[in-house]
Amino acid sequence: MKHCFLRHFGLLIIVFLSSIGAWAQPCNANAGPDTSICLGTTATIGAIPSGTGSGTITYTWSPATNLSCTNCSNPVVTANSNQVYTLTIEDANGCINTDSIHVTTVAVPVANFSINNNNVCANIPISFTNTSTGTGLSFSWNFGDPASGSANTSNATNPTHTFQAVGSGTQNFNVVLTVTNAAGCSANISHTVTVNQSPAPVLFDPITSFKNCGGGTYDITVFDGSGVAGNNYTIIWGDGSPNFSAGSFPGAGVQHTYSTSEVFTITYIVNGTNGCADSAIYNVANITNPAIGAANPGATTGCAPSTLCFPLNNFTSNHNTTYYVVNYGDGSPLDTFQHPPPAVICHTYNSTSCLQPGGAYVFKIKAINLCDSSEASISPIRVYTGPTANFSPSSQNNCVGATVTFLNQSILGYNSSCNTNTLFQWNFGNGQTLSTATLTNPTTVYNAPGTYTVTLTTTNSCWTNVITKTVCIENPPIPDFTITPASACIPFTATITDASNLANTCSVTRSWSVIYNSSPCTPATAGFSFVGGTNANSINPQIQFSQAGNYIIRLTLTNSCGIFFIDKPVVAQKPPQVSLAAPSAICAGTSTNPSATVIDCLEPSDSYSWTFTGGSPASANTLIPGTITYANAGTYPITFAATNACGTTTQNVNFTVNQIPPALNAQVNTPVCEGQTANFTSNANPLISYSWTGPNGFTSFTQNFSLPAVTLAQAGTYSVTGSIAGCPGPSSSVNLAVLPIPVISVVPPAATICIGDSVNLTASGASTYTWSPATGLSATNIASVNASPPATQTYTISGSNGNCSGT
Repeated sequence: MKHCFLRHFGLLIIVFLSSIGAWAQPCNANAGPDTSICLGTTATIGAIPSGTGSGTITYTWSPATNLSCTNCSNPVVTANSNQVYTLTIEDANGCINTDSIHVTTVAVPVANFSINNNNVCANIPISFTNTSTGTGLSFSWNFGDPASGSANTSNATNPTHTFQAVGSGTQNFNVVLTVTNAAGCSANISHTVTVNQSPAPVLFDPITSFKNCGGGTYDITVFDGSGVAGNNYTIIWGDGSPNFSAGSFPGAGVQHTYSTSEVFTITYIVNGTNGCADSAIYNVANITNPAIGAANPGATTGCAPSTLCFPLNNFTSNHNTTYYVVNYGDGSPLDTFQHPPPAVICHTYNSTSCLQPGGAYVFKIKAINLCDSSEASISPIRVYTGPTANFSPSSQNNCVGATVTFLNQSILGYNSSCNTNTLFQWNFGNGQTLSTATLTNPTTVYNAPGTYTVTLTTTNSCWTNVITKTVCIENPPIPDFTITPASACIPFTATITDASNLANTCSVTRSWSVIYNSSPCTPATAGFSFVGGTNANSINPQIQFSQAGNYIIRLTLTNSCGIFFIDKPVVAQKPPQVSLAAPSAICAGTSTNPSATVIDCLEPSDSYSWTFTGGSPASANTLIPGTITYANAGTYPITFAATNACGTTTQNVNFTVNQIPPALNAQVNTPVCEGQTANFTSNANPLISYSWTGPNGFTSFTQNFSLPAVTLAQAGTYSVTGSIAGCPGPSSSVNLAVLPIPVISVVPPAATICIGDSVNLTASGASTYTWSPATGLSATNIASVNASPPATQTYTISGSNGNCSGT
């Protein structure tokens, strides 16, 4: 399903463009069947293959707990705890599908057993008692005694075993018990069994092999063939005569005479040097060979099943140890009878004799005793069979219009000529029939949906056999479903209701998958799971969404007509995401323009709220609040909240308003005379940065400073400004006046007079004057004086213009 989203003035409009059609190559994840694993062991999970789709497939398993890899097709899991693993695949076309597997850890049983009668002679059975713990256990014993052949192992719970140990000492055997519970988890334990060896008595007759088939008097000589020497030998002859007993066995053997026709039992006992005695038993036949006869019952030709009864004769004089073995010639199990056999033996022949040599069975009965055997037979027995009808459709479910092939699996019979000629008659249930004398695989086409009964009739000279089977013909399914709700605030559970049209279908499999498209929110990751006991194959699944985003729910239906799917969108929403940055610091009395970034998370924001503590205005309800003025310095909180249908998201930041410093009251010692020092001062404040400016590009950044030896060019206005954290205060100015130094001149600048004479000296360039020294002068504080020094004299005159003086 294609989908587009239109948002305008808070209204979300969703336009659905449905797309339903056959999909040639969908993707499918297969995590494999749920499995049980023995605690502490490993197993490979995932089907083979565990994912199908187009091109290269990527695999993701989660969680990673106890897995050998998470991005491979078939990881190895170590069973330490019960776990549900989810496999997600994605193919080259972007198709995504998931499947889950439950791994159950099964406890391992504890194996143990006890030995009930250890340290006995080898010919005495030893019993074992199982003491293992666990449920549903099976047992496997190995007695460590290969000489005992098939008796070396047992599956009994509490077995008994006779150990094979030949000699005159002791022998140890390692007995191993393996226990396995119903889940296949195994454990084993071994114990040592000690037995006293036995002498393993052997008695042999090298001349007649314990057999005289002529009857009458029978002389026998026996010899010891035991593997280990004993300290006593006993022979019980079995005919009531005295036993033979001696501390050693004669090298020439022991002779004995049987005087009657019978089968006797010899018991040979050897006592070992370690105190263990053992015995061996031998049958001595002093009889004649047996006789047996069988009569032909007649009518030994016919169709199966054919029951024949065979009369027996000529067996009454046989020894009572004689037994009889019957072979019916048809491969059925042999029958064995003890003497005397039944007078008549009946047998039913169910299979044809045509495959036998000569096309016939042979009935045989053999009489067997310790001396020899005799056999009687009856032939020919000819048995014919009819055909057994059977077939299978190439597929039990088929699409309308498809060609259906029927595989003829009939078993051919054999007629009286031992050939397999058979008549096949088909009725396909759609008005079409077919008759053929050969075994073929016919086809037909069904043009309407429904269940059709197909009949195959097979016939030969023995019988007619009929079989019927049904085939289902179906239409393609039409997938559809509803989602409630199709959009909501996370976390929420969407209930999916399958509304597919499955009319005239036979067998449809469904699979639900969730495709994550995108999300404007962070984190931009998928978050969904099947809940409520449902899964990807449920009829009406429940899917919980835990992460905001745009999702597609896909329903895929598959039957014999193909693979069909439909997509529908789900919008998982959440409260808006807000990003609020603190504005740059401002100066008291100025303004700022706060801003916030809002991501609606697939649900439009309905309202906004600003709070500006200390600001003007103190609040706003628009995304862009405009200009906010702060009159006073300080640190103020700004709060912003955005609200949509899913909830409210609030963020706070602190904002700094710096103070403006006061005027700094610039001062200078003005006026000053040229060459003097000008001292500038201002108010002290440790928070303030100072900035002075003056004539000719003068600058200074100290609170107070001095200008030594000022010149007329340095006269003018000097201003100082203070700033705190970049906020400047008002400027304070002062004017520096620099007065020139008067230039004094005297006329004449030098004079020569005679002693007693005088000269007029006139000073200019100042407003007042002072002459020194006063010697010979007419005055000392006027511009023009008469000088009559008694000797050569240098006079200094100082002139002042009222502020500054020159010399």
